[in-house]
Amino acid sequence: MTSLAPTRPPRDLIHWIASLNYRSIQLDAARAGIRPRQLDRSARRDLAALLSRLELSLAGVDLLIPPTHFQDSETVDRAMAATLEAIHFTAELATLAAAAPILTLELPQDAPQTIDPLTDAAAQQGVTLANIAHPPTAPEDTRSAITAAIDPAAILASGQAGVDPAQAVLTCPVPIASARLSDLASTGRVAPGAGRLDILAYTVALTTRNYAGPLITDLRNVPNQARAAEDVINTFNPTSQM
Repeated sequence: MTSLAPTRPPRDLIHWIASLNYRSIQLDAARAGIRPRQLDRSARRDLAALLSRLELSLAGVDLLIPPTHFQDSETVDRAMAATLEAIHFTAELATLAAAAPILTLELPQDAPQTIDPLTDAAAQQGVTLANIAHPPTAPEDTRSAITAAIDPAAILASGQAGVDPAQAVLTCPVPIASARLSDLASTGRVAPGAGRLDILAYTVALTTRNYAGPLITDLRNVPNQARAAEDVINTFNPTSQM
């Protein structure tokens, strides 16, 4: 859901995603109507029930706060509070939806004073934190608590010589808890299959790493997102989890 049709009501968007025959959904905890502080226990039960009625499994939750917000004195308190709320929300919703509690976020590099409270909270509530930053590393003393969320477009955009998404998967120093289907061209992010991503090599690498979760269609900053969402499910194996 992240960045997809931002003005569309969340429930309407969820119905539309289900109508395209997607089998799982990645919720956006920063989206109006889905923000944890806006949903009490009853609303969370209702959201889980909606997913069940539409036969959508919960792939995970996104909270993609810019990592600089965790380092700026003017924004760090809000960023930490929002992330702690999202951890609790992910734990509760995953229980209601009978899903794995995975929260994808972008963590700052080498900031244990920020990361440690989040990993402590996640551990207490059984939530997996998947870091979408590239490269997917974390301070040594918290590395065991941080997993990776692989974003091929970000890897391609990094400009690291000889590094492609398949290699990044195979050499990832932490477990992979979440994987995106995203792509990049010279113009920026594009619909999967329209850019430089070698999708076969990427999916084979994920299989080699024993990744068994859904492949999350990531359309952030992609032109014509609605058309792209339809094309992805029609072009790629419609019986697989996307």
